[in-house]
Amino acid sequence: MKAEQSGFTETELKNLREEFLHHQEKIDEYYSVLERNHAEQGRDFNKLDNNISELGPEELIRQKHRSLKDNYNRLHKMSLSGPNGKDFVEPKVQALWKSALQTNFSSEELESLHTELKHYENRIVKLHYLEGQSAALKEKKMDSIYSDKDLKGKIKDLEKRAAKLHTDFESRIMQKRIEL
Repeated sequence: MKAEQSGFTETELKNLREEFLHHQEKIDEYYSVLERNHAEQGRDFNKLDNNISELGPEELIRQKHRSLKDNYNRLHKMSLSGPNGKDFVEPKVQALWKSALQTNFSSEELESLHTELKHYENRIVKLHYLEGQSAALKEKKMDSIYSDKDLKGKIKDLEKRAAKLHTDFESRIMQKRIEL
C-alpha cells in the first residue's frame, strides 16, 4: 500500500512484490530450519548455509538473521523511496519534521534535526519490529533468542525512550516556534 502511494509504476511494483516474496521464502526457510533443529535437538546447520563454515552454529544463525533483517530494511526503504516518497515513514516523525520546517531553524540546525529524527524513526521502527516479534511468538509459540518477558521488557523500555525523545523534539520545535 505504501509502495503504491510512493508513485511506482506497475512494473516496478511487480518487481518489488517479487523481491518481498523471495525475502518471505528466505524467512520461512530460516524458521523451518530453526524449528526442525530445535525439535531434533541436532545441529544440521548446513541447510542454513551451503558453505561449510568455521563459525559455530549460533554465530551462523545470527549472521543469517542479520542478513535477513538487512535485506528487509533495504526492501522496506526501497518500497518507500519511490517518486512520491517522503523523508520519513512514521506519521509522528513526519509531523515533527513538518513542524520544524515551519520554524526559524537555520539550515545547519535543520540538517542536524533531520539526522536526529531519522535516528528517532529507526527506534520507532525497531519498536514496531519487536512488537511484531512478540505477537509472532505468542501466535506460533516459537522459541526465540528472548523470552516473552525479556521481549516485553525491551518493548516497554523502548516505548519510554521513544516517548521521551518525542517530547524533547516537540519542546525544541515549539521553543523555536515561540522565538518567531
